[in-house]
Parts: sequence; C-alpha cells; structure tokens
Amino acid sequence: MYNLTIVAAFSGILFCAMIINLAAKPKFATKLMGISILCATIGGLLLYSYGFSSNTQGYLAIVRTTLAVCGMFVGKNDFSAIKETALLQNPAIEFLFWILHLMALYATASAAITTIGAGLLKKMKLLLIRRGDLVIVYGVNDDSVSFVQQLQAEEDGAVIFVDEN
Repeated sequence: MYNLTIVAAFSGILFCAMIINLAAKPKFATKLMGISILCATIGGLLLYSYGFSSNTQGYLAIVRTTLAVCGMFVGKNDFSAIKETALLQNPAIEFLFWILHLMALYATASAAITTIGAGLLKKMKLLLIRRGDLVIVYGVNDDSVSFVQQLQAEEDGAVIFVDEN
C-alpha cells in the first residue's frame, strides 16, 4: 500500500507540474520545451545506441536507434528490445529511460497544444472582428478602463485588454 501511495502522489505531482507549465509564460515554457527536447534526444540517443549496439548487428543498430529516438516523441518505446542490456538492469537508469520518454512526449504535446491554441486564438479574433471594430488596449489601469467605457458607449465592437501578467 505504501508503494501505491508514493507512486500515485509523485505521478500526480509530475502531471500537475506539466499542466502548470503549459499555463506558464511563453518565454519560460519555450525554454523548458527546448531543454526537454535536447535532454530527451541526447539521452535517447545514448541509451538506445547502447542498447541496440549490444544486441543488434552493424548498421541495423544505427537505423533502429534513429527510429527509436523518433518514436519517443510520438509515445512509442522500444524498451523490450533493449531491456536485457546490463545498463538497463539498474533501476535508476530504467527510471531515467522512462523520464526521457516522458520529456519527449511532453515536448510533442506542448507543441501540439501551442499550435492548436494559436489556431483557436485566430478564430476568436476573426469572430470578434466580424462583430465590429476590434480594439486592443495594452495595460489595464483606471485610464484605460475609462477610455474603453467611453469607446463602448459610442460604438459597437470588441475590446481586448493585454496586460504583462
């Protein structure tokens, strides 16, 4: 029971951290995604090349390593093909293997969510423009709010406030 509690708690914490990062500032999220891609790629290349060079002949190991690292980014793994190697008998290395796969999948999911989000924002902007003029106000303060109230009283349109936060 103790093991189940620890696994569930840490899995929940990791999942929440990934979700929170998606809501983080774009500059931070972009850096984290770049780091995730770099770590997953280098780590995947090292682990898979070690595993496949141990049990696959010649050039086939190069091709299998390349395909396995690409597969990491779409949720596929070749653990069963390399799990018998001496390095992956170590639980810490196996844990690293799965963390690298999670980082790769996270980077792919983050890119997909960002792309989908950008498309939704474009559609929302087009919808708002069709209703009338679209006014974008940078900064939220008493003056900008009173300006928008005057503007809305005179004409019909949409207003978007953009703030640093």
